[in-house]
Amino acid sequence: MALLILAIPEEQAQEVETKLAIAQRAWKLKSALRTPQRLLEMLRSLCLQRQQSSPTEPLMRQMAQKAVNILWETQEGYQHDMTIGNGGSQRREERSWWAQGPGCFERIGVWEHWIQQDHSSAIEGMLDGVTFKNGRICVKIDDAQPSFQISMQDGRVASDYTIESSR
Repeated sequence: MALLILAIPEEQAQEVETKLAIAQRAWKLKSALRTPQRLLEMLRSLCLQRQQSSPTEPLMRQMAQKAVNILWETQEGYQHDMTIGNGGSQRREERSWWAQGPGCFERIGVWEHWIQQDHSSAIEGMLDGVTFKNGRICVKIDDAQPSFQISMQDGRVASDYTIESSR
């Protein structure tokens, strides 16, 4: 088992809280983007529940964040506050997280590095990759990979690559 304890001086508490909240949000979004098909299916489901057949960009961003949170909460083992990616256990002037199993020291080190970085623009960039066009919800992870898409009409998932190769 590996444990990370982050000391938070009282005079920096608000600044650290804000930074941790952004880091958590970016971590969860990054996690959801590892399985773009699941993210697309969740987004489509949310659109159908809200009867949004042609959602606007602001609504897509809002639903993308909701879908990310739902996917995060349904992952096995991620319900505990001290789990990497969550808020951590809070005591007086510290926060703590834990990891267990093979590779736990590496994972806790990655989380420690992650929470020290500013992820504000990364979140915006990732959310910019979630769009709606031509009756499809699209998720673009990065410029090096094709975007993934799901049809609002029939729920079929495809990527730019499969769409191009089927023409």
